[in-house]
Amino acid sequence: MTILNIHSYLSTGGLHNGAIFNSLVKDNPQIFMVLCGHVEGEGHAIAQNSAGQDVFEIVANFQGRTNGGDGWMPLIEFDEDNDAINITTYSPTFDQFETDANSQYSFTMDFDARLGPVNTGPQMWSPSVSAITGTGATVQSQSINAAADEVTLVWAHADQGETTVAAWTAASGGGSYSFGTASKDEWLSHAITGLDFDTPYSFRFLTTAGVDSDWSAAISFATDGTSPSITSLTPANGANDAAPNGTLVMNFDEEIRKGTGNIVIKASADNSTVQTIDIDSDDVVVSGSVVTVFLPADLAITTGYYVEIDSGAIEDLVGNLHASFPWNFTTTIYTMLFSQDIYHSYSDPALGVGTISPFASIFGAITAQDPNGTTGETTSLYDFRGLTATVPLAGQTYSKTSTTARSMCRA
Repeated sequence: MTILNIHSYLSTGGLHNGAIFNSLVKDNPQIFMVLCGHVEGEGHAIAQNSAGQDVFEIVANFQGRTNGGDGWMPLIEFDEDNDAINITTYSPTFDQFETDANSQYSFTMDFDARLGPVNTGPQMWSPSVSAITGTGATVQSQSINAAADEVTLVWAHADQGETTVAAWTAASGGGSYSFGTASKDEWLSHAITGLDFDTPYSFRFLTTAGVDSDWSAAISFATDGTSPSITSLTPANGANDAAPNGTLVMNFDEEIRKGTGNIVIKASADNSTVQTIDIDSDDVVVSGSVVTVFLPADLAITTGYYVEIDSGAIEDLVGNLHASFPWNFTTTIYTMLFSQDIYHSYSDPALGVGTISPFASIFGAITAQDPNGTTGETTSLYDFRGLTATVPLAGQTYSKTSTTARSMCRA
């Protein structure tokens, strides 16, 4: 067995260097203790390697104290009779011990189990789980350190420990899968199906070769059968001030992705379809938990609408379809913003082009005038920087909405 002594590894707060742990310590179960310094002070922690065994981590550095540390040092006692590792801190300079919690403490270890003969048979390293859904998951092991006569995967609602395959399959939610023989360094993976919704599970690998056998560490996960739900909508459900030329925004309670289907906007008055937007089109943008829909065309003003979304159009990252939700709103009038004083101009085949005095300096409603009473002409609201908005002319009323922003809206 091995005690690893390394310069920099553990903080006094108990956080170890992940890169060193993952590349050196985790998959080498003969390392049962790591000692280090570098940072000033004392600390300790317990990590677990890929075999599910404790790794005892200790940092001690007294060089910042007077006289370069006054000889303070940790003393480690291995008490096999009591399955304990006792740490004390002593200074021969002062001939005394420190007794605070970071200077005097103990670890518990089963010496016979941990320091007994090393299993030379096949072992599964770094078991993990991925692709969790509402009724299944894919489990795998990074590698196997020696050829195996048989590798068996077992699972159940709760960890059954290093017992038997029969005990696992008989347990609640239990099951098993045999990979048969496996070669050294082979990557093994299996998709478990038919699991219960929103339920915790544990699994292990059992490897055998002749008389040798080994259980992997237990890994736990929970199936995800919860549909993504709406946290907010823009415009809000029931809003009466939706912009007719705005966007539709849905915020969910988890990350989502596009599925298959349409977003349909219907008129509240007669349930007629106004717009159909394919979820896979560029008009729909998904970012994390937010869906933004850019309307292909403006909606009518002061009109009620509601939104229907096909059940498969939006799903979470494991495939749960979005929960249905109500979404209706009423559009408001257009608002046009200008950077300077706004003028009313007209273009008429008989009268040519004319200009009526600035609107922005006038407070209240103004009716756009049709100079010769004919129909079909248009008028433009514009400022001297060239910003314009072309709107119907005859009978339309425009009102000033701000004395500072110079905005106009159609009634």
